[in-house]
Amino acid sequence: MLDPKTDRLDYGQLLSPKKDEIFDFAIGTTYSLDLAALTGICMSLGLSQETDSSLLDNPLFTLEAINATCDKMCVLCEAGQISLKQKATSLYTLLQDSIFQISLPKKNKAGYYAFHPKFWLIRYKVLNNNLNNNYSYRLVILSRNITFDRSWDLAVCFESSHESNKKQIQPIQDFLKYLNTFIQEENNDKALKVNELISQLDDISFALNSDIFKYVSFYPTGFDKNHSASNLGLYTNNSDNLLIMSPFISPDIIKHFNSQICKKNENILITRLEEIHKLKAIKDFAFDVYAMDHKIVMGEYYLSEAKKGKNEDSYNETENTLSKQDIHAKLYFIKQGNDINLYIGSHNASTNAFGIRQQDELYSNIEFMVCLSTTTDLLNFDNLKQSIFGEEKECPFKLITNFDLYKEDLQEKDSKELNNDMKLFIRSEHTAQVSYDQETCLYTISLNINIKEHYKNTIQITPLLIHNYKEINSLIEYKDIPVLYLSELFLIKISNTKESIERIIKIKLSGDVPKNQKSTIMANIIQDRKTLFSLISIMLDDNYVKTKYELKDIEHFNQVNAFDKKIIYPALYEKLLKAVANPKKRHIIKQIDNLIVKLTNENDLIDNDFIQFYSIFKSVLNERYE
Repeated sequence: MLDPKTDRLDYGQLLSPKKDEIFDFAIGTTYSLDLAALTGICMSLGLSQETDSSLLDNPLFTLEAINATCDKMCVLCEAGQISLKQKATSLYTLLQDSIFQISLPKKNKAGYYAFHPKFWLIRYKVLNNNLNNNYSYRLVILSRNITFDRSWDLAVCFESSHESNKKQIQPIQDFLKYLNTFIQEENNDKALKVNELISQLDDISFALNSDIFKYVSFYPTGFDKNHSASNLGLYTNNSDNLLIMSPFISPDIIKHFNSQICKKNENILITRLEEIHKLKAIKDFAFDVYAMDHKIVMGEYYLSEAKKGKNEDSYNETENTLSKQDIHAKLYFIKQGNDINLYIGSHNASTNAFGIRQQDELYSNIEFMVCLSTTTDLLNFDNLKQSIFGEEKECPFKLITNFDLYKEDLQEKDSKELNNDMKLFIRSEHTAQVSYDQETCLYTISLNINIKEHYKNTIQITPLLIHNYKEINSLIEYKDIPVLYLSELFLIKISNTKESIERIIKIKLSGDVPKNQKSTIMANIIQDRKTLFSLISIMLDDNYVKTKYELKDIEHFNQVNAFDKKIIYPALYEKLLKAVANPKKRHIIKQIDNLIVKLTNENDLIDNDFIQFYSIFKSVLNERYE
């Protein structure tokens, strides 16, 4: 169940539609968001590929993945936690209408509470279905953000059943209604789709494909008094055995759990090494504490078959090209008599996750957790422990017995100051006015920055695609911007003498915002008829990897025969006819129609010969299916 060797899940497969389905709509939440990772999500939802597919190297496949999903997707994340580790391109601008950044106004002594849930609800359209059930639904609860982080996470996937269970579904609907308050502020069309999705949930329930767990309950927390993490049985009830896996912890919360457990029995806390120092002050501490072995944290180098038999001293840092990893999973196993409850989701064992009461109000992060319930005859403490720790020689965790060896990381305090300035800056109101120069056909962005707040560090800003940082002032102007480089995404750099952080934020553009920017971005990629035919070929084919190599072969032929001016194109007419006969691809014809409309006035790509060719196909289509 939790063995990292045998039970690994592929993020892309968790999201991809089944063979008889096509992606229709999705709403997802995450704390941190990498734009390149989001394109991988588009690849999974739209093209049923892995999130790290090699197809992402080809801008045509990336363009098709984004086009297939961006109008049907809402992704909500913590404001100030959007990043991009790769070079920015105009393709990322196509994602901006799918992204909704959330900045919670609630504040504690250390800073602000966070929007922290990891959640996907996806609707698929079912093809060739003789029943009235035109849609299926999938719910995924995770501890993983939409990033390329290699830490160990957990995910639970549920498929819909067309049996109504209002008690089970109501918390999900409440959560979606809360999310929709943010979506409504920016995109009314998508808010209407979310409302439709909420209504459709009345007629379904979610089931886990498992012989172990009997009941499933969902717990979104933090957004109102009726959804509080501190009211969960996990937090309020005593336990015979308790196992907690949490990368980040707060002494008060661990102290609370320590008071709830039976100290005669075995109880386990698994956390990160840098959190161990927080446990020193807890008296009568009754947990066995484990952290991931540093050989694992430093990368899977130690586990590779080629390195078996070598001792620890033979490790060469320069040979290890894999990034560091640690636990990021959040799990709570609680045994009470014969009852077992397993909680998985986004809740760390921290005060921010479980809440702090201030003047009869409970303040906490926005989180999401699922509870899987069973009995000891199907799952017990020893079973779970064996699943997590495995055999002694291969155990990825080590027992921590001396807490005094671990001290607080002082550099982390500097990072917190930078992040606090980021949160303060984002919660201030900033505007971006766009003006168009008809003579030069270029744009100016005038940023009106709220500088009333007192920041402890230097703050600079630049449009994402320009990368020309300027220190914040009440008015900042960027002139002579081509339409291709306009974007609501801006890079923010906050720095002190020791370090800096760089994040992406959204600032809504107003004024002379071009309506045809999406077409311009597409035309910048599709610069000739050969590329246009290649894109249409990608849209029509099911086997995208095969299409990738077919297009490479055609490109090679055209390069070899360039002197003779012999150019071949993908066999579009045949693929168009196959698509019409394939229910899963028939909707693509309408998308091609829209593509042709968008590109008609761009770079002379759509000439009379192509229009004539496509008209012949549409006439055949009408004869067959009308």
